[in-house]
Amino acid sequence: MPEKREKVREIPTVEGTLRLSETLTPYITLENLERCPSFAWKQMMGTRARRTKFVCINDDMKNPSTAVSQILHELFLSIWPKRSQFELPYHLKNRYAHIDEFTAAQERRHVAAAIEDIARARAASASQLTQDFQHTQEDKEDKVDESASPTSKWRSRKASA
Repeated sequence: MPEKREKVREIPTVEGTLRLSETLTPYITLENLERCPSFAWKQMMGTRARRTKFVCINDDMKNPSTAVSQILHELFLSIWPKRSQFELPYHLKNRYAHIDEFTAAQERRHVAAAIEDIARARAASASQLTQDFQHTQEDKEDKVDESASPTSKWRSRKASA
């Protein structure tokens, strides 16, 4: 395996000195993407010029600027102009931009499913209770009807004799 080399550059800025470090190998390009669009542009042009087999870009940004996002998009299109078979078709779009949004949506779905299960169980229980109550009422009515009819009294006397 070829040896790794590290290239370090220090660039003075208004906020202080910006230290850029790159690990150079013949097969891998590792970049720590900066928030500033001009620095990001220079980094991506260097990545594009190297044409290594693997490209690893660490952005560490929750909310990147649109300029940096556009720079990344252009870099990816220049390196991989044809879409992968695993990408979504052009007419479809992934509804979640970040994994946090996806995780929150998954959690909401699980909570909604749990609430739905509880509601179904309560509805089934209420239905069963109603059915049991109706059977009890019908049984009471049958007993009242039997005790009120004269033939039932005669049958009970005949059976006891």
